[in-house]
Amino acid sequence: MNTERTFNILVLCLLFVGVIAERVEEGHIVAEQEETLDLLDNDTEFKESDWAIPFSDPQINMTDLDAITIDYKKKVVDYWRNKGGQQRSFKSVQHRFKKVKHRSDLNNWEVHVENGGTRLEKLKFIAKELFRKFKELRMNNKCIHDYDIKRWAMKIARQVGHDTFKASNFWIRN
Repeated sequence: MNTERTFNILVLCLLFVGVIAERVEEGHIVAEQEETLDLLDNDTEFKESDWAIPFSDPQINMTDLDAITIDYKKKVVDYWRNKGGQQRSFKSVQHRFKKVKHRSDLNNWEVHVENGGTRLEKLKFIAKELFRKFKELRMNNKCIHDYDIKRWAMKIARQVGHDTFKASNFWIRN
């Protein structure tokens, strides 16, 4: 747990350094060389992907997960279910949609489509939208508090249908 907390603090520090670096690049902040912390090479560019928390599960290939969007799953399920009141055969679906690997994919994806996406997809969306809003407001020199982040997260969670999401103090700090 201590290592995880240290990692999360490091991610937040990188986020903060990135926002400051962008403000310096745009000329909104003037930094004197002798007063800055040389944490990064001058050639380093910040990208949103640099701040993404890595997901490491050896059983799951993240490129496969990212490639199978909710829209793709919807197309597969619609094709599978729409054949004059009957469902199409697994081989027919698999022939048309190459990413379908197992029969259980069809049932799982049907549930995902009904729920508007998986829990992980919803959490990724919440994080992405929060980061976008945070970055936008910080670029405008707005002050952001914990309760602002909680309120925004809950609003986004309701929009995507993540009813069990809780923006607790523990969530904010981790």
